[in-house]
Amino acid sequence: MQQKRDEGSGPHRSDAALFEAFMAHFPGFAFIRDREGRFVFVNPAMAGFLGGPSSEILGRQAIGLLPPEVAEISMEEDRAILATGQPFRGEELIHHPGGSRNWMVSKFPILNERGEIELVGGISIDISDLKRAEEALRESDDKYRALIETTDTGYLIVDPQGKVLDANLEYIRLTGHEALEQILGRSVVEWTAPYDLERNAAEVKKCAQQGFVRGLCIDYINQRGQITPIEVNATVVDSGDSVKILALCRDITERRRGEEAIQRENDTRTVINTLLRLSLEDISLDELLTQALDLILSIPWLAFESRGAIFLAEDDQVLVLKGQRGLAEPLRRACARVPFGRCLCGRAATEQKLRFAARLDMHHETSYEGIGPPGHYCVPILSAGKTLGVINIYLREGHRRDMQEEKFLLAIADTLAGCIERKR
Repeated sequence: MQQKRDEGSGPHRSDAALFEAFMAHFPGFAFIRDREGRFVFVNPAMAGFLGGPSSEILGRQAIGLLPPEVAEISMEEDRAILATGQPFRGEELIHHPGGSRNWMVSKFPILNERGEIELVGGISIDISDLKRAEEALRESDDKYRALIETTDTGYLIVDPQGKVLDANLEYIRLTGHEALEQILGRSVVEWTAPYDLERNAAEVKKCAQQGFVRGLCIDYINQRGQITPIEVNATVVDSGDSVKILALCRDITERRRGEEAIQRENDTRTVINTLLRLSLEDISLDELLTQALDLILSIPWLAFESRGAIFLAEDDQVLVLKGQRGLAEPLRRACARVPFGRCLCGRAATEQKLRFAARLDMHHETSYEGIGPPGHYCVPILSAGKTLGVINIYLREGHRRDMQEEKFLLAIADTLAGCIERKR
C-alpha cells in the first residue's frame, strides 16, 4: 500500500493488505487529503498521474502538483465538504501534456471516532472515451435528423402506448399542430381520423409486440377537419431501461391523388367498355339503360346515393323515365314524363349542359310529401347537337360539386349517346 502520513490517519493497519490490493487495481484515481489539503493517501494510478513516486506526493497539497486552476477548484470542493459534510459529484475537464481528459469526480467526508470530519476522500474515473462516444452518437443523431428533414419526413418517438415522446416539425405539421408542446405526452390516436382509430391503435400494439410495422397507411385529421393521408414505418428501439417506438411518417397526399386518378380512369374505361359491349348484345334499350344506371351507382369513389334515373327524349320534347333505382313511388309517377324546361332534368335537356344542385331549391318543381333534401347531378345525353336524354343522379344534401365526378358522368353520357343511336 502507498505510505500513510501517520498511524492515526487513513485505513486501519489490519485492513492495509486488502485496501492496497483493491486500490492497486482500481481503474481510476483515488486519494485522501487532510483538513489542510495535504495528501495522506494516493493509489498507484494517482501517483503516476501526479508524477510520483508516492513518497514525494504524500504530505503535499494539490497546488504544485496539479495545474493551478484545477488545484484551486479541487481545494474549493474540499473546503465545501469540510464545511457542510455533503459529498460532491461532478464532471471535470483537466488539461495536461497528454491532452484534455474528462473525469467523473466523486468526493466525500471521512469521519473520526468522534464523528467529526477529519479527512476528505475522493475517486476520479476517466470518462473521456464515453464522452467522445456520446458526442459521436449526438452528431450521428443530428445528421440522421438533418437527413430526415431534407426528405420532408415526419420523425416520431412514442412509448408502447402510443404517447408522443419526441417529434420533428414535419410530424407536428402532419398532426395539424405548430409546436412539440402541443402534442407531447398525447396519444397519436387523438389526431387519427375516426374511421382509422381502431386500426391505428391495433397497429401500435402490433408494433410493440412484433418489433416493427411497415407501410401502414392511415389518415390524420386536424382541428379544421382537414384530412392528411400518411404512410408509417415504425421500429421498436430497446434502450435497456425503456422500450420506445421510432416511426417515420410521410405525407402521401400526392400519391393518394395519383392512385385515385388511376382508379377513376380504370373505372371510367371499365364502365364505357361494358356499355359498348351491352350495346352489341341482344337486349332492349330500356334494359341497357337500367344496367348503365347500375354501373354508375356501383362506382365506390363516387359520393352518390344509391338512387338515380335515366330519361329518354321524345320528339315532343318530353323526357320519359326509362330506368330508375331507389325512386319512391310518388316520384316515379310525377317524373314519368317531364317536359323540357321543367325541373332540373328538363332544364338540363333544354340548356344541353350539366346541372348541379347541392340540395332541394326553387328549381325543383316536382315535389311530394316526404321527398327529402337530396341534391342532384342532371347530365344531358347529347348527339350531334340533339338531346337524346338525361341522367339524374341523387346526392347527399350539401354535397360539394366535384369536377372529377362531372368528368366521369359526361364521359358516360357521351358513350350512352352512341349506344342509344345504335339501339334505335
